[in-house]
Amino acid sequence: MHAGPISYPLVERFRSRIGSTEGQRREQALASVRLVLAIGFALYLIWGASLPHTLLVYRAALAYIAYSVLLVLLLVLARATKQEVGLALRLSAHAVDTVWALLIFWFAASPNRGLSPDDVFFIFVLLAAAYRWGLRGTLATSGVWGVLLVAYKILTALGLEHVWPLPAEQSSRFVMQALYLLVAAYVVGYVGEKENHLRANASRIAEAVGKARSETGFRETMQAVMDTLLDLFDTDRAVLAVRQTGSGRAFLWEAERERGTYRTVVQLSELESFQKERYFFPVPGRTFYASRRSMPRQGDQRFQLLVRDAESDHLVNASCSFPDYFLTWHPCSSLLAATVALGEQSEWCGRLFLFDPRIGDRAAKVRLLHDLAEELAPAIYTVYRLRRLRARAVSMERARIARELHDGVIQTLIGI
Repeated sequence: MHAGPISYPLVERFRSRIGSTEGQRREQALASVRLVLAIGFALYLIWGASLPHTLLVYRAALAYIAYSVLLVLLLVLARATKQEVGLALRLSAHAVDTVWALLIFWFAASPNRGLSPDDVFFIFVLLAAAYRWGLRGTLATSGVWGVLLVAYKILTALGLEHVWPLPAEQSSRFVMQALYLLVAAYVVGYVGEKENHLRANASRIAEAVGKARSETGFRETMQAVMDTLLDLFDTDRAVLAVRQTGSGRAFLWEAERERGTYRTVVQLSELESFQKERYFFPVPGRTFYASRRSMPRQGDQRFQLLVRDAESDHLVNASCSFPDYFLTWHPCSSLLAATVALGEQSEWCGRLFLFDPRIGDRAAKVRLLHDLAEELAPAIYTVYRLRRLRARAVSMERARIARELHDGVIQTLIGI
């Protein structure tokens, strides 16, 4: 039994849409904080801060306030005109903030006090880097600061200390500040990157679950869900095999992206009895990533696996062999797989395979697929049940109308 292909044009790229929205909000939040910090630093200067370069610092503070206001206005205009915040603007803003924090440390900082404006701006720039780019961004920012802060030591080693004369205690303070910033950058960047991953995964899961809508029909729902999975894990082929526990009937949803286009073709077919074990063979875990060995021996069909532990979120390494008939029907060098249960008392069991996904962080993708399957399976089953209930209600209503018509005709004939 074959239902035939279901084809629809691919919607706008999923990740770029989420990235655009999140990037816009991120830059607006950072622009607001930047403006508040700039005004706060100006008030700090007005209310009695004695600095060795007062006039220069005043002018720099006014220029930074003007720059902050201009950036806020640009972002408001971009939001009103629905324009995206480009990478060039983010890099430019981050470069200005990085240099500004360093200038405050050089010209407006004092070594013998507590929290100071330069500390606040250093923290702000690190948080902005973590918010935008994660751990790598914060480490790169602190690396730039570190090179500039220890520049005197580098010049001394090269015999060029006359280019930048500094007291010995001042140069030592710069070196210590560079070390502090490196440690702070790692902590802030690590936490920021984890938070970014959590937010991104939550957005992706919500987007995928939102595709399961009963009003569009079950086949259209499966088309949209499979299309989103191919886009999310950057692959061109996927299959979802489902088997009913009571009757033993099994069905296969196959999704494949047409070459040179963004169209996804989804086919539904019922599996014969000899085909069921092609997809429901023993596996070492519910969710895993499998890849062929880098240098396999001749005839060795074993795959290296990264498996999510069933009892916790830990990932463990394993190896196993897949059946030859599965690899013959679906040749691949790597795959992501998840086993799901649908309905009360596992009325349906299913297994999802994503073939040759182009992914970077394997561990993150395994966790994402596990969380996605946990949220997506109940949503798909709900759509399935609602469509079944609606079909049953329609058939019952038709039977009632037919019965009433039949009884009415009989009554009329008896009366005649």
